[in-house]
Amino acid sequence: MMMTMLLLMLLLLLLLLLLLLMLMLLLLLLMMIIMMMMMMMMGMVVMMVVMMMMMTMMMMIMMRMMMRRRRRRRMRMMRMMRRRRMRMMRMIMMRRED
Repeated sequence: MMMTMLLLMLLLLLLLLLLLLMLMLLLLLLMMIIMMMMMMMMGMVVMMVVMMMMMTMMMMIMMRMMMRRRRRRRMRMMRMMRRRRMRMMRMIMMRRED
């Protein structure tokens, strides 16, 4: 008798868990739909931002990979880029002062 009762209890618990999972899935689906609607409402701005973020992440990963492969060249490149940026900034500042 006790064994049967235990089995029934376990079955009930499993059913409850399944129901909870189903509810969770439904909620997730609803959230996804709402998000999609929001995206449509917002327009392409959000998508653009996400894409930019992804691109930046990819660029960072690529840079790291390059650094691992050949450090010296990349370091030189980085320094050159920094110098160029500094020059550009100075030029802009000078123009503004004028």
